[in-house]
Amino acid sequence: MFTVNRLFYKRLVSYYKFQFANFRSVVDWTVALYLVIPGLLTAGYFYMTWWQAAPPWIEHIPYFVMAILLFILATRGTVRLFVEDGDQLFLLQRVHWFSALLKRGLMYTLIVHCAASAVFVMLLAPLLLLQYELSSFELVILFVFICCFRVSAALLGNLLSVRFNGWRYGLLITFVQLFMAVLFVFLVLTCTKQPLLLTVTCMGLALLTGWMIRRRLRVKGAFYHDVDHEQKQKMKFAALLLSTVIEKRPRQRRRKPLLFSNSNLIFRKRTPASGLAEMFVKSFFRSWTQIRLYLQFVLIAAGALSFHFMPGLIKGALWLAFGFLLVYWMKTYGKEMLSSEFVQLFAWKKEDSRSALVKAVFIMALPGFLIISAAFGISISSWSGLIVMIPAGGLVIYAISKLLTPW
Repeated sequence: MFTVNRLFYKRLVSYYKFQFANFRSVVDWTVALYLVIPGLLTAGYFYMTWWQAAPPWIEHIPYFVMAILLFILATRGTVRLFVEDGDQLFLLQRVHWFSALLKRGLMYTLIVHCAASAVFVMLLAPLLLLQYELSSFELVILFVFICCFRVSAALLGNLLSVRFNGWRYGLLITFVQLFMAVLFVFLVLTCTKQPLLLTVTCMGLALLTGWMIRRRLRVKGAFYHDVDHEQKQKMKFAALLLSTVIEKRPRQRRRKPLLFSNSNLIFRKRTPASGLAEMFVKSFFRSWTQIRLYLQFVLIAAGALSFHFMPGLIKGALWLAFGFLLVYWMKTYGKEMLSSEFVQLFAWKKEDSRSALVKAVFIMALPGFLIISAAFGISISSWSGLIVMIPAGGLVIYAISKLLTPW
């Protein structure tokens, strides 16, 4: 028998399947192996060291800044109701079903906000306990306060978006957020060491949350608003991914590309393999989208290797991982070019295609990896490390290209 519970769980599972599919489109096994897993291990290592002793840099951050950070984390949530456009054909005519679906959506919202608050507090717990000298009981009360405040802020924002729109909503929500920021920071700074007062505040926020939930369930005429809001929440991650790939139409198009605008030859010796490799390289560096993603990758990798507090062994592992990841990206681009309709018009020998791919991948990956290697060398041994790591980076990226590209 089809019930409201089955309907809600079906939509919840469908939502997470959709988000997981989007995640899989970005993080395949190579990205996870060379970037995500080393990053998580590095973060876990530093988190464990925080429990032993607070990091030196936290001494320069006052508790006021930590309170602002907690406020930002406490106002990032929203309300999920799992309403769909097709519900107007069935659920709107059955008020009991529609109300039950909204209740389950609000219950899911409460659970998610409490779980997110628990994660944030656990991540900051060693800093709050060791540096700012909170007791365990005070930390628990602070967690409850953040939960109540986060849920109340999400419900208040949703109610205001239902009632107002346009510039009125933007102006009102700005004033409300400023007021909530002042209130939150004041309560955290003054009441953290007074658990009883913060407990009373939590009770008040809990009563306010209950009132806003009842108010939200009684709102009439918000169906299309809720459908639009749910669609935006569902597509938020996908829109973020597409924003980095889809090239916006420029206001003024360049007549010439930024690089290789004169079509000069790259290789002196003209062979089918060198001609094909030259086409790959020029196609890549003439695309502004590819250049932007390339620069973002290089800057993030160089920045990650510039942290002086990271152990040298972990830096070396990340340096190699960035090399493998960069070569894999260039190899993927080259294979896409090989399978394009224009390239398939010509009968290329397998040896020429393989040789062209190796050459192109090495040339495309070399500039970025030299910058990454320079940042790695400076971070481990200043200028002497820079002199050593630049040629070492060239040799390593050449070896990785030879090793990984023929597969």
